[in-house]
Amino acid sequence: MVFSENMNNQLRLLRDLIHVHTGLFFRDYPELEFIATRLQPRVDETGCSSLSEYCRLLNEGGNATANEWLHVITALSRRKSSFLRHRKLADVLATTIIPRLLSSGDRTKLRIWSAGCSTGEEPLTIAMALDEAGLFDRLDIEINASDANFVGIETARRGVYDESRVKDLPTAVRLKYFKQTNEGWQVIPELHKRIQWTLTNLIVERDIAELASSDVIFCHNVFIYFSKPAICQTVRFFESQMPRGGYLSTDNGEYYTELISHLGILQRQQIPGASIWMKSARAID
Repeated sequence: MVFSENMNNQLRLLRDLIHVHTGLFFRDYPELEFIATRLQPRVDETGCSSLSEYCRLLNEGGNATANEWLHVITALSRRKSSFLRHRKLADVLATTIIPRLLSSGDRTKLRIWSAGCSTGEEPLTIAMALDEAGLFDRLDIEINASDANFVGIETARRGVYDESRVKDLPTAVRLKYFKQTNEGWQVIPELHKRIQWTLTNLIVERDIAELASSDVIFCHNVFIYFSKPAICQTVRFFESQMPRGGYLSTDNGEYYTELISHLGILQRQQIPGASIWMKSARAID
């Protein structure tokens, strides 16, 4: 799709506004086309006559602006999630991270946060791994899950998944933690109620300050859409709120490893196949 120079300028203005408010980063072609395709229905539905007018709506403030940002984030979200995708990380949490946390003191309660949980597969996989390890019987474990996509959060709150989402789970696991209904596979209440679901924007610090004080933070498939400054801002805020000795699990890959290492505020943990970071257990003078 070829845009006029005026349209390109309007799209760049909208793109920059989106980056400031959400951390989501889009380059020029073809990503400007992606923004135009995804948001044109919202422009039409709000009655705006142009992208410039739509930008003004997003800048006005008030309830209408706040509500429209929810639709912007949902329209631009590229949800990718599955239960098996997070299984190894959940096992690392149960077999390595939690035992380390328990060995560092007399802990009786742990807080875990799945930041950017999409439609809920990651925190549910975590809950299943902890249940399989018998950890819910030994500890008071609080699991929070959040996302900026209100449609994704509503799906997670319902806890119903179609056959394609659960078919690759081991049969014993699927039958233990899901019940087949006319709507799909429903997560059993005993597991689902262990998770608190919240609508949050990772760029808005007041939204996440309490959640970021968790002992363990999982933040996956979020930074792949963030700019470098947005990633650094988010990691710095996580570190400022995390308790000493807390853990952060992020996307694997050389780019993220180098970027977070360069910040110099978290220690990379030698756990094969995972990108796990720890806040120093000791106060730094």
